[in-house]
Amino acid sequence: MLRNNGILSETSVPYQHQQNGHAECLNHMVMDKVQSMRFCACLTDTMWEFSWDHAIHVYNCTPICRLKWQTPFEALRNNKPDISHLHIFGCGAYIFLPEDVRANKVVPMASDQPVFYKDIARLLSQLWKQWKKACQEELEALHKCKVFELADLPKGCKAIKNRWVFTTKSDGCKKARLVAKGFSQIKGINIDQIPSPVVQYEFVCLLLVAAALEGWHIEGLNVKSAFLYRQLDEEIYMEQPEGFKIHGQKQKVLCLCQAICGLKQAALAWWKKLLTSMCKIGFERSQSDAGIFIHKPKMKILLSP
Repeated sequence: MLRNNGILSETSVPYQHQQNGHAECLNHMVMDKVQSMRFCACLTDTMWEFSWDHAIHVYNCTPICRLKWQTPFEALRNNKPDISHLHIFGCGAYIFLPEDVRANKVVPMASDQPVFYKDIARLLSQLWKQWKKACQEELEALHKCKVFELADLPKGCKAIKNRWVFTTKSDGCKKARLVAKGFSQIKGINIDQIPSPVVQYEFVCLLLVAAALEGWHIEGLNVKSAFLYRQLDEEIYMEQPEGFKIHGQKQKVLCLCQAICGLKQAALAWWKKLLTSMCKIGFERSQSDAGIFIHKPKMKILLSP
């Protein structure tokens, strides 16, 4: 069939991608577009298929030099493509539902899950109140733990940025988390040490096997807002959170007294606090694994992930 249609079929050695230079180059170029659009829209890995379809569609509507500045669509169908329907990938989308299905004529097609704080304003009033309350509860918890205090930014210092991260729990509860943008930290200025000791995966497997053979009792616990319990050794300033800047003091910043999610040294600060607390109640840190604490008199073992 290929020969009858004037198509020459050329084969390559299996698993030698270098021989498929043109195809691999095109795939690499399209994948760069896919990842750029997905990251810019703050979408998860599960949305890569939609990102790929959109990137291919945009590519087919883009003029190309080797086609004498025609689009692939125009070269195939001899007419220019209509791009009036194109929108920014990841923007809000809406769907119309009949009145007998939903009283509100227009509802968000994706979900009531905001990505950025500005997305809250586009939600229905009831959902807006729920997410706003979640943000306020997060700030109240930070104030209760004395995580930061309002201060003037010293001359020569640069405040790191932050953002809100929104999640919906399995029970439908709305949760908002204020996260620092740790990637803007500069080593030697507002950060010194980064790595945090963690228990080795092999020891976890060994302990589970031993517990099954010896009939040991295993319990798991979760420390809520663990990063908020350790004071920082560095002097770090952070901008006021979006939507909650204090009126008349918007030029001021937050001086972080304790670690917060997103800081590069947050995990290490929590481990130092855990080490101090474990030593006070009789646990000893293992010399072979810094994530293991042993209480010899009571024969108890604690693992820090």
